[in-house]
Amino acid sequence: MSGILYIHLWFIMMTLYDIGRTIRETRKFRKMRQEDLARDAGIARSTLSALERGHIQELGYSKVHLLLSLLNLEIKIGPANHYRPTLEDLMAEDD
Repeated sequence: MSGILYIHLWFIMMTLYDIGRTIRETRKFRKMRQEDLARDAGIARSTLSALERGHIQELGYSKVHLLLSLLNLEIKIGPANHYRPTLEDLMAEDD
């Protein structure tokens, strides 16, 4: 595996569209073909393509988990953060 991809998704509510986009970006970063990833995950290439393009409404957790695992990604669950920082809060973090 060449290079390291770090994805920090703290306090972000991800949709299936977001997960698909992350899978696509990671797959391309790792120079993997859709055909290979889909085969390893036991799904059709068309299903993976639809997921990556945001054209799928539902995909079982076990399939999503396996796709993420194959890309060395994971889903972490924590308490919901309903606080949305203001511009001032974000600017203060830079200080």
